[in-house]
Amino acid sequence: MPRRVRNTPAPTVLTPFDLMSAPELAPLALLENAIHFARLSLLAEHPQLLYDDEPLLRASCDRRAELVERFLLRAYDLCTVLWEYQSEVARVIEHRRSSPRDACGNDGF
Repeated sequence: MPRRVRNTPAPTVLTPFDLMSAPELAPLALLENAIHFARLSLLAEHPQLLYDDEPLLRASCDRRAELVERFLLRAYDLCTVLWEYQSEVARVIEHRRSSPRDACGNDGF
């Protein structure tokens, strides 16, 4: 049974059109992917984080495991902010696409 490790969506896959509309998404996607692979690597090294029946890592006096647990929790929080930002960018882009433009192509932003 999973205990502390949260399921996370797959990292964002960007297209050239995404980057034309919001180039700041590229480094954010890179960060998201780095966190994803760090998470997978750390869970492979500390699989006890995946199961409820294992004692809490803090009780094990293993400083590395304690740091891994802290990293995973903070990484999830950071990814949550990244996903919120990506959703907001997508909302703004969709709004721009659906908004009427004036004769000069201005969309009011």
